[in-house]
Amino acid sequence: MKKIITFISIILTNVLITFATPQRGDIFHWNDSVYRLIPFPLDLWKEFELTSELLFGVEEEGYSTDCGRGYQAEWRIIENELHLIAIYSCRYFYTNENSGSLKADLSRLFPGKFKKGFVKADWVNGDFWLSKGEIIYYDHNGVGNIYEKDIRLTFKNGILTATQEYNNREKTKKSVYTEDHEVLLEFIYSNINWDVIPELNDSTIRVIVNFVIRKTGQIQDVRIVRGVGGQFDYEAQRVISLIPEWTIYFTHGRYYGQSWNMPVIFNEENRKKYAR
Repeated sequence: MKKIITFISIILTNVLITFATPQRGDIFHWNDSVYRLIPFPLDLWKEFELTSELLFGVEEEGYSTDCGRGYQAEWRIIENELHLIAIYSCRYFYTNENSGSLKADLSRLFPGKFKKGFVKADWVNGDFWLSKGEIIYYDHNGVGNIYEKDIRLTFKNGILTATQEYNNREKTKKSVYTEDHEVLLEFIYSNINWDVIPELNDSTIRVIVNFVIRKTGQIQDVRIVRGVGGQFDYEAQRVISLIPEWTIYFTHGRYYGQSWNMPVIFNEENRKKYAR
């Protein structure tokens, strides 16, 4: 457990994943449970633009990095049909006292569709995703939480036509090189050809290598993103290319490809410890 925690700490410090901040998702009620729904059914609404002024009566109600649209919607399945039940501002759930200005008036926005407190979402078509179970992976800059299972919902004109459940834990492919930090370090630095690296004395050379993970867990597209040239760059790129496999996660019906930045450190300490 200590090795895994140490490895995670190093990954958070040194390895960057190139995706936007994950969004918080909409609130979704189905089968007596509450889920996070993505993507967003209101993105398919084209009749008018859902601006902060139109929704809440103010020019700028407030955004956050995980709420880039400026609002969060709430949905419910009623008799197998999707219904919109509320639209909130981003800060609605973070204020001590919820005020009416932070919640949209659906009867005003959708006068022809608003009935019995809901709006029938008959403009919604396509696939949407719910997640359930324990979190098996978190990516702050990408997909956010990956849960044990995902449920795909398919809608046609707002009617739920199909569902399919995916077991993300079973499909995720784990690698010892991401599970055990010491195994990763041993592989990288014992495979460096230290004979071509000049003596560094008290100096430390740091080369940053970027790579992408295939859906098989294999590493591809290895390149230098911050180097010093010469044998340092060559050896760093070469040894990262040799890593046999990497953990790859399954989510939303597919393998989640990631781009990683990995530091390779050249110093006499690593030479002494790992050189063959």
